[in-house]
Amino acid sequence: MAELKLDLHDSLQPVALLKVNQALRAMQAGDRLEIRGADPSTFPALMRLLPEARFTVTEARLQPADYCMRIRCRHPHQSHLDPAGAPAPAKGAPR
Repeated sequence: MAELKLDLHDSLQPVALLKVNQALRAMQAGDRLEIRGADPSTFPALMRLLPEARFTVTEARLQPADYCMRIRCRHPHQSHLDPAGAPAPAKGAPR
């Protein structure tokens, strides 16, 4: 498992999205990626880059001056599990 970090504080949105997309393509199951940046408008675009079947967002924090996101690349057999590895509750089921 690799622990990767991307600092996008000095990157404009198109460059930031390119860097993140390249990192996502290189990730293997179990790898973790931390993304930090300063342009809050980049945050929603980053969220759209993440295919739900392949990645789990373990932390997402958006503030007026910056953002931080941590994601994990799932193992193929964990496509319907929550980040802790437990089965996700069925829709409408009590938690």
